[in-house]
Amino acid sequence: MSSKIIPFGYANGGVVELERLMRQTDVYLVDIRLSPHSKWSAFKRGALQARFDKRYIHIPELGNVNYRKGQPIEISDPDRGIARLVDGISQGYTLVLMCGCKEYEWCHRKTVVNLLRDAMPDVKVEMPDMTEAEVKS
Repeated sequence: MSSKIIPFGYANGGVVELERLMRQTDVYLVDIRLSPHSKWSAFKRGALQARFDKRYIHIPELGNVNYRKGQPIEISDPDRGIARLVDGISQGYTLVLMCGCKEYEWCHRKTVVNLLRDAMPDVKVEMPDMTEAEVKS
């Protein structure tokens, strides 16, 4: 499997979709929430770590510091967070970028993907329900 990024909002796909994405052994779940909490028990940090062990990585540097503040998206430490993603992709891993938001268009996942594309223009982004052109817009 070639390395790529798969943005995933668990409010959109839930546990079933996450399990499907994580079937391959070279896939890592990268939690880009500022704080890895959820009202859904399956998406709390402890549950994700128990289920995926070392294939679960929390990168709070890619979290949105303005989540719930009603202000524009602001990534906590984009340089450090993107460098961590580039490192994983460069090692040949597929990274599932997870947040809770249902709508990619309004989620900070889109901002993170755009920052990653600035750093790695050839990175492959897979979104089963969107075309490549929609992902790039």
